[in-house]
Amino acid sequence: GEESVHLSRTQLKSNFEEIYDMVLSNGDNEKILNGCFENYLRVKYNDPMMLKTYDALFYQSDADLLCRSIKSHSDYSLSKYLPFVCCKMNQDLSVSYMANQLVYPSSHYESKSKMQQHASIVESIRKNASALGQALMTSDSLNIDFISHFLRIAEPNINPVAPSLLSENEKQRLLS
Repeated sequence: GEESVHLSRTQLKSNFEEIYDMVLSNGDNEKILNGCFENYLRVKYNDPMMLKTYDALFYQSDADLLCRSIKSHSDYSLSKYLPFVCCKMNQDLSVSYMANQLVYPSSHYESKSKMQQHASIVESIRKNASALGQALMTSDSLNIDFISHFLRIAEPNINPVAPSLLSENEKQRLLS
């Protein structure tokens, strides 16, 4: 009875410390938090009352508040609390087996590549402009005034639909 409870608490403590050390040694807490957010719904666990899911979302909201406070107030002393969010999520959502493979967080990479793509578009527009145009156009003014309209034209938001699912009016609009 008591020995098994003590043993499981010791195992939980050592698992928590191991996860904490891994998160701390990585250094990029935000990327790990994004990975936790993208993967917590993939973990299969038995929770009919959804308490574990609630706790996971609660920890994510705490992490969001911490990140917002760190960025808006430049209070980097709060960064030391971010690894605990990952450890607590792991502890609450952990299962004895892992049915699914964890997915590397992709949102950071996608947003970074999109920003680089937008920056290269703006830079090429500035380079191809006349000397007067280059003097009048700054990267900030192009980003604010031009890039959103340009991308709406260059990459329209089109939902692919099978032609058989379109109504007659939609087919006529598509043909004209």
